[in-house]
Amino acid sequence: LAGVGDVPHEVALELGFEDAPPSFPGDGCRVRPRADGRGKELVYRGRNPHQCVFIVQATPSSHYRVSRAIRTDDSNIDFQVIESRSRLRNPDTLNHPADLAGAMNGRFVSMKQLLFVHHFDRPRPGGWDGSAVNFFTSPYTRSLVILLNDAEGLVKGSAGTTTFDDIRVERL
Repeated sequence: LAGVGDVPHEVALELGFEDAPPSFPGDGCRVRPRADGRGKELVYRGRNPHQCVFIVQATPSSHYRVSRAIRTDDSNIDFQVIESRSRLRNPDTLNHPADLAGAMNGRFVSMKQLLFVHHFDRPRPGGWDGSAVNFFTSPYTRSLVILLNDAEGLVKGSAGTTTFDDIRVERL
């Protein structure tokens, strides 16, 4: 995915999944080699969207850009970015269990922590598709929770497969 070019920015999170995979609260997502041999990808196999999450420290009242590449046949499955009041105690450790527990309240972000939800454009079915969401955080935002959204699959109990790559969070 293209970056922000000449706009001054700071990368808060960049995942291509080539290095050690991040830890997740369960087995809803796994990292595997890409079929085209071009690195690794994150695979979601359905039924556990709340287990496919990234939590990143955020600065209040700031511009952010969150981008990702996705390959799916179900345009209802994608990440959403949630602005949260939850402060990270371990901001240098991606998905630290204490930070996940504090922000996620078990499975999802609690209403008292949730501020805003930002959605990506619906992905094109089939091949790789990339897009980004741009937003300005509230004065109360302390973290960004990048959480997989598969509400329909969770209700139906279906097990579709979706893959992600090149997840990037930038503070502009």
